[in-house]
This record gives sequence, C-alpha cells and structure tokens, in this order.
Amino acid sequence: MNAYYPAFLDLRDKSCLVVGTGGLSDEKAASLNRAGARVKRAVRFDPEDARDVFLIVADVEEREAAAIRDFGDTRKIFVNLVDNPALDQGGQPGQTWGYAVFGRVVDGMGVVDEIAQVRTGQKAGMGDVPVEPVLILRAYRDEN
Repeated sequence: MNAYYPAFLDLRDKSCLVVGTGGLSDEKAASLNRAGARVKRAVRFDPEDARDVFLIVADVEEREAAAIRDFGDTRKIFVNLVDNPALDQGGQPGQTWGYAVFGRVVDGMGVVDEIAQVRTGQKAGMGDVPVEPVLILRAYRDEN
C-alpha cells in the first residue's frame, strides 16, 4: 500500500471525505484508499459528515462546491474542487511527469475565488491558462 497521495500528503489513517457520485469521485475514493486514508463517502455535502476530516474531495456542481470551499476555509481543511487529469503522471500518452500543487489558504479565500474567475485560453500548447498573468505578490508561511 502506498501511504502518500499525489499531493504529497501522508494520509495514513486520516479521515477523508469524498462528496459526489460518478467516475471521478469513485477514482478519487479508490486512490485515497490506496494511500491508506479512512474514506467516507457522501452523495451531497453535509457539514456533519465533514466533522474531524483532514481532506475533502468534491465532484459536485458549483453551488455545492462553494459551500464546501467555505466550510473548509473556516475549519482549515484541505479541499480539492477541480481535477485536471492531463497533468497527472501518465495523464497523456508517453507522459512520464506529473504536476501537483498543494497548500492551504489560511486567510484570503476571496483572492483565490477571484483567481478562479480570470479569463483563460490556450498558451504554449496548454489549455485553461490565464490570458493575463496572475501574480501573487505576497504569501506567508503559517508555522502552525
């Protein structure tokens, strides 16, 4: 059993909640299980299901995703709202590299929401790239 999820989080014996139904949520639940997580499933998000969880993975519509994001922000829980399989290791034929971004927004989730709304397009053969550069001028490491 591999104890690490692709975002380099040690999930051994950590409670994780997968919200939603269908292929993506099934795949995420399976990968979390392989990483040693204690996986809970929910068709719809209910804050009671998310008590004491370390990570929430959501495959839901935008309105529900916003509620989950807000819940995670107030409780400082990692939340994955979007998946881009093309950036996974082996996501494209012959691709041997993968890409992972991880972190936790402690304050300023409104800035993240603004970044999520910028216009995107094609650039250097990649899709969904911001048309105008997005610059983060300040970020701080939380020692807690």
